[in-house]
Amino acid sequence: MTVADENNSERPNRSVLLLGADATESKFKSEPLANFKILHFAVHGLSNPQFPDRAALILGRDPKSNDGGLLQFREIAQLSLSADLVTLSACDTATGKLEGEEGIDGLTEAFLLAGAKSVVGALWNVDDSATGTLMKDFYAHLANGEDKAAALRQAKLHYVLRIGDRAPAYWAAFTLVGDGSGPIIF
Repeated sequence: MTVADENNSERPNRSVLLLGADATESKFKSEPLANFKILHFAVHGLSNPQFPDRAALILGRDPKSNDGGLLQFREIAQLSLSADLVTLSACDTATGKLEGEEGIDGLTEAFLLAGAKSVVGALWNVDDSATGTLMKDFYAHLANGEDKAAALRQAKLHYVLRIGDRAPAYWAAFTLVGDGSGPIIF
């Protein structure tokens, strides 16, 4: 999981990379999350359309903490975020229970409720290799000043052009929810 902190006046443009044993729920929660402009999770996701409050991102568990390693909907919704973008590079992170005009009740909504301006999530199980390629292109397009929606679209098109005739299951799962207009200033 990566968080990019561009609001920290002491260390502007600071990124935090939590890998392996450091990628715990408690370590994530201990960061000054309101300062981060981008949050990127490359983890496993759990979706439960019947019980959307049980949807979660699977992080590590710190034995010194009471956190169970599952960052669940209700915990996410209570975070204080101001991120321009949250990317959930994990299976089924844009799915959940359909709530009429309110939309889908799931992880993407939890991050929007917490204050994120936009969230990218997957509508089904995703392939790790294809997702890695797609995400690299997505961030390259963002770094070139494209708005979030255009960057995701271009990453998908670039994937199809580069890989060729590959089923949409490999490249079409990711969707953007929230404000896709405007670039992210790196």
